Amino acid sequence: MKEEIEPNEDFRLYSKHIRNHSIVNGNDVLVLLSEYGRLLFMSIYHEGAIRRYETLSEVQLSSPGLEYDKIGKKLAVDPYGRAIAVASFEDNMDVFILHKTSSRSYFDPISVRVSIAEEGIIWHMEFLHTESTSRERILLAVVIYSDIEKICRVILYSMNASTDDVTIETIGRLPLEKNTPLPVLLIPLKFMHESFILVTEQQVCLLSSDDLGCGNVLYPTSYIPRELGSTEYPLFTAYSPHLNPSEHYLYLGAAEGLLYKLQVNVSTSTMQWISIDDVNPVSQAMCMVGELIHSDDGKDLSTADIIFYTGESSNSQMIAITQEETTNNKLHYRTLQIFDNWAPITNFQVASNLRSYQDALVTCSGQDKYGSLGVVSYGVDAILLFSSKPEWKGVSQLWSLSLSSTMAVSYLVASSLIDTRLISFEDGHMKDITFPSKIRNNLHTLHANIFSIKGINYLLQIYSNGISITQRDENRGNYYST
Repeated sequence: MKEEIEPNEDFRLYSKHIRNHSIVNGNDVLVLLSEYGRLLFMSIYHEGAIRRYETLSEVQLSSPGLEYDKIGKKLAVDPYGRAIAVASFEDNMDVFILHKTSSRSYFDPISVRVSIAEEGIIWHMEFLHTESTSRERILLAVVIYSDIEKICRVILYSMNASTDDVTIETIGRLPLEKNTPLPVLLIPLKFMHESFILVTEQQVCLLSSDDLGCGNVLYPTSYIPRELGSTEYPLFTAYSPHLNPSEHYLYLGAAEGLLYKLQVNVSTSTMQWISIDDVNPVSQAMCMVGELIHSDDGKDLSTADIIFYTGESSNSQMIAITQEETTNNKLHYRTLQIFDNWAPITNFQVASNLRSYQDALVTCSGQDKYGSLGVVSYGVDAILLFSSKPEWKGVSQLWSLSLSSTMAVSYLVASSLIDTRLISFEDGHMKDITFPSKIRNNLHTLHANIFSIKGINYLLQIYSNGISITQRDENRGNYYST
């Protein structure tokens, strides 16, 4: 039964700030919520080697802002760029109707703001895919839990934004039974207009706008697969639909590191589960990047879906999932790239003089078998290559000697007030060759250098009483007096 909602005139007014920004490149803009209760529009500034995020405009939401002690999704963006919905404050949802076009130099996308009052905790909300991009029918599905009645409802709103006088009506309210497992994901379907999948702790439900409009409780369901003998179901935390609307399946990732492909039969409204090899524990983000066409034997071509998912206290991965089932009815994947995740840091200690007389933080991050220890330090890490012997009398001057960058052996001449040392550097190893080279080592060196005459290398040593020139023995690699 449809119910028209009277828009609150007090909520049509809002505060916005258009920032001075560079020309917006591309056709996509990032929409996000800040912890200060602001709706932000951002783009990526890219010029030469400079890459950074740039804020285009921002909208101040109702004070005091978002309720972060209530879990759930607080932001929904229409897939056709017509509207944005925000769970802004307590029992209210703000809906921002967007302009059809926006300036790249002065980005002001919002046309009008309306508010929907609905008592309860907003767990999930998503805009549904409609048959056309017309602004006369914009559908918003919301999952709301009433902490007073202790019941969860799925509510569907229809908006007509063809004019500035936006009208909103409730198409239907479908209450879930009190013993129904809690919903964890709400997934709009590209390949089924005005339909979505509601994922609970035990099953997935396929619903449409007609089901909510007529109050149909006999909608198709499918229980989540679980291990034989286990009483616990996987907890799905993220999903990724296929980029191509003609492909009628999506991917679901669980906190236990399980990955499934959910195939939907549009004609019969049935669902089929296909298991995929285990991955790292999946956090709350997953998306399909594209498709990969590859050949394993050089003859037959096969297609793989490239999926990126974020790890929960573990590394994130970019994987390619093949579409050929094996004998155990599982899909395999190939890891393309691994992104290190050092969060969350559960504990840390300061280690004094850990590296090169520098203090460092030893952090403990991750959990379970994905836990790790990390060392965080600031400064230049120096590696000890060579240490002088006890008979050295100190160093007051030092010369680095090499004819060219291609020279296989380099030398260091170290001099104190009473003696001189010669050190060779070859293949990453340093060696004291003072005595084999027969340079003047029992006096103070004023200057040292290397020069070449007719392809023969000589070492020049200048001291207070004279000059010493030694010739390099190419066979033994040391300098000897001539």
